[in-house]
Amino acid sequence: MDLIIQDLCKAYYGQAVLQDFSYCFPEGKTTCIMGRSGCGKTTLLNLILGFSVSNIIMLIVGVVALVLMLNRVPYINYIVAVFLAIMFLTHIGANLSNLGSQWIYLLEGLLDLGAAAVLVFEKNVRAFFGK
Repeated sequence: MDLIIQDLCKAYYGQAVLQDFSYCFPEGKTTCIMGRSGCGKTTLLNLILGFSVSNIIMLIVGVVALVLMLNRVPYINYIVAVFLAIMFLTHIGANLSNLGSQWIYLLEGLLDLGAAAVLVFEKNVRAFFGK
């Protein structure tokens, strides 16, 4: 399956790095991406791979939450539950508007919300993280 990019735009602090970029990367072929420093090569690859500042921040927050949970920090279950609920609410509009093609993200959000409910309401979980 070819990787098709259409009209991709990305800017940093108002400075366009990629503007209306379109390309079809053919399956099974090697593509060389060349250009001067700062023209957007790394940005393009990061966007294709799904890396962004917000994704990296989410990864760091997730790792910190996991470490705190493994160390049984009191009441961390409530903090993680609130974080999961906020993430669900932040993305619900986009998830619903793209329901046809991107339904998996809505499912992921609902699973996060379910995990938040378990962290808050399940008595064994509360006891595990309580003082």
